[in-house]
Amino acid sequence: MASIYETILKNLDKDGTLPRSFSIDDKKSYLTDEIRVMPGAKEGMLIFHTSIAKPYKVVEKFVKILKKDWKLKKQKSIKKIKKLVHKYQLITFVDPLLDYIRKNHEGINPEAVFEYAKHLAFESDDAELVKLGIALFGLVIINDDERGEIINKLITLSVYEEFTLYVVTYLTNLPDGNDYLFKIAQKVNGWGKVHTVLRLEPENEEIRLWLLKDACGFMLDEYIALDCAQKGDLIGELRKENIENGILEGAGLVINALINEGPCEGISSYEHANEALERFLSHCKNRDISIKQLFRINNIKEWLKNCDDELIKNKDFLIEICSNILNNPVWPERIIDVINNHHDEEELNCAVKLSTILNMDVSDKIYACIKKDPVKYNTFVDIVLTKPQYANEVINIYEEIVCDNLSYLFCLNTILTHLKSHPNTGEKLIESAIKYSNFINRYSALETLQNWCAVKNQSLKEISPNLYNVVKRKYKSETHGKTKEMMKKLIKK
Repeated sequence: MASIYETILKNLDKDGTLPRSFSIDDKKSYLTDEIRVMPGAKEGMLIFHTSIAKPYKVVEKFVKILKKDWKLKKQKSIKKIKKLVHKYQLITFVDPLLDYIRKNHEGINPEAVFEYAKHLAFESDDAELVKLGIALFGLVIINDDERGEIINKLITLSVYEEFTLYVVTYLTNLPDGNDYLFKIAQKVNGWGKVHTVLRLEPENEEIRLWLLKDACGFMLDEYIALDCAQKGDLIGELRKENIENGILEGAGLVINALINEGPCEGISSYEHANEALERFLSHCKNRDISIKQLFRINNIKEWLKNCDDELIKNKDFLIEICSNILNNPVWPERIIDVINNHHDEEELNCAVKLSTILNMDVSDKIYACIKKDPVKYNTFVDIVLTKPQYANEVINIYEEIVCDNLSYLFCLNTILTHLKSHPNTGEKLIESAIKYSNFINRYSALETLQNWCAVKNQSLKEISPNLYNVVKRKYKSETHGKTKEMMKKLIKK
């Protein structure tokens, strides 16, 4: 079996990044009940949302095994090590482990530790062992002959965000570590970016401007927004009389992330909050802004309605600026144009949401998009399912593509919710969800059937003998308690 390092290296794009869909776990998520999380999420959630317990007792046991291997200069105990890192999760004890080894290093051969770290980091096919290997590099000084090669290999590992935290933690302590962090930060776009940006320092103008213009714009912006605002000197840029479009776009992303401070510190911890909002909106009201920026301004408006009066003292004035920008008569035509000629899905998503906010009916435009590419535009299906003139044909489209190709089962999420109030509609989709899809879609399909029974006051067997038989057969092999109970009630009525 190829090592994880070799697998990552083989899948790198020309720019040194990995495809968004890449995973070292090649299971097909649409056919498994396992809840899949994005790479690095386990460490991210533990660090930001829980208090990590440090099992010091396991550290001593761990070190005892490692020392034995290091003394023999062999990897005899890999199976034991693997069992321990999976049982306790390396992230929960990696720091005390390294501290303990540093304090009790007598008799440890640094060369043996170095070779052990290389073996785990670059030859293992187990993610937790790779992380341990990366961490162990922090115990040794790498000679100049091998330093460049090791760092390049670590940077390669770092672009898979399961490993970014461990790599940047090591690189941060090197004399030129910040340069490596900047290189990594531009190659990652999830939890890896979070861990990297939080450690990245604006040592030069290029890094400072990148933090302000380009760091945000992904699904975890709120975790780095305060750092971007402070390190990127957001207020300094907004105080300028004229600022370039790229900086204004970046400022909008940063501010939108700051006001979404649920998981971490945000705008309430930013000392220039009131001034930054006022200056940002003042710049926007006199500019030809993008649809994405308009959507961010609406977000700011909604946030201002409920924000603390002590934090934003002139919020009524700022709400008025937002409303004036949103009420500009040019927007309906611009929104239609974006829906017809959008450059990316985010732009389309903003346009569709704004159409609802501005009370525009764009269902005919969305219907045309879905007919053209139902897989690409599946997230917008709810816009047309509420329209009788489109609903049945759209359901037929998805029945055809899902039944022909099970990899499109992810398209079912929105449709199944809509079908709850439409008995006997989309039966092929419900059948596919129950027979082949994951737990989430299966649960939604069963919930839809329960609703059908309630709406029609009939049993499932009366409503659809075919679906009754599908549920009855699936019941025998169902493993999830909740869905099994739902099936039991449906077939016993």
